[in-house]
Amino acid sequence: MTLLRDISNNLEQWGTMMSVYDKLTTFSWYLYSPKFYGEFWRCFRKQFDPTIPSYSMFERISAIKWCEERAVDSKSAFYKITNQRDYIDFLEEYKDVIEAGMNKEGFTREVGGAADLEFIYNISNYLKATKVIETGVAFGWSSLAILLSLKDRANSSLISVDIPYKGREDIVGMVVPSDLRAKWRLILKPDREGVPLALQSMDQLDMCHYDSDKTYAGRVSTYDLLWNSLRKDGVFISDDIGDNLAFRDYCQSINKTPIVFKLEENRLTRTKYVGVLVKE
Repeated sequence: MTLLRDISNNLEQWGTMMSVYDKLTTFSWYLYSPKFYGEFWRCFRKQFDPTIPSYSMFERISAIKWCEERAVDSKSAFYKITNQRDYIDFLEEYKDVIEAGMNKEGFTREVGGAADLEFIYNISNYLKATKVIETGVAFGWSSLAILLSLKDRANSSLISVDIPYKGREDIVGMVVPSDLRAKWRLILKPDREGVPLALQSMDQLDMCHYDSDKTYAGRVSTYDLLWNSLRKDGVFISDDIGDNLAFRDYCQSINKTPIVFKLEENRLTRTKYVGVLVKE
C-alpha cells in the first residue's frame, strides 16, 4: 500500500505540472472566447466549492480498481444486454469511411480518443434507435457510428453537444461526411446549456452517450438529466469511467448495477473503461 501511495504521489506531482500548463492554455482560450465566459466562471467556481468531491490520483486508482473488478470485453457486454450474437465488426464494415476520416487534414490521435464505435453502433442497431443524444464530439467518431446506424431508419436523429476545442474550433465533428449530416444536429454549448436544449427536441431517448465533462460534478449533474430522459429499456453509455468515482457513485445513488467493459487500445483510441446502464 505504501508503494502504491508513492507511485500515486509521483504521478500526481507530474499531473500537477501538466495541469498548470493545461490551465494556462484553457484560460487563454476562454479569454478570447467571450460567448463561453459563463462556462469559464462555472468551472472556476467548481475549484472552490466544498460540496464537490475532489479526487486525487489515489482515488483514480481506486476507480480503475473498481472498474477492473467488474470489466468484461465489449462483445460480452453487448451479449449481456441483448442476448444476441449478431455483432457487426464496425471497423471492418466501415473501414473506407474510417480511413477517409483519418486522412482528413488536421486529424490526430492527440485530441482525445474515440469511443467504442462497435459497441455504440451495434447497440443502436439493437435498439432500432431513433432518438439519440451524445455529449462530447471531438472529431466525431461516435457521432459517425451513431449516424451510420440511423441513416436508413425513418424519423431518426442524433443531437450532439460539445464546446469547441481550445484553438481547434474547426475539428468538432470533422470526420462526419456530408451525406450523413441531414440527421444530425450539433449544439456548440457546454453541457449545462446544451443538454437541456437538446432535450427540448427529444423528450424520451432510446440511447445516450456521455463523453464530455470528465469532472465528478460535471458527470453527475448531466448523468441525471440523461438518465431521467431515457425510455424503458433505453441504454445509457458513459466513457472514461476510470477517471474518478462519479459513475460508481451515481449507480449506487439510483440503485442500479452497471455493466463495465474495458476498451483496449486500437488505432483510434486508448485503453479505457466504459460504463453501461439499461433503464428498466
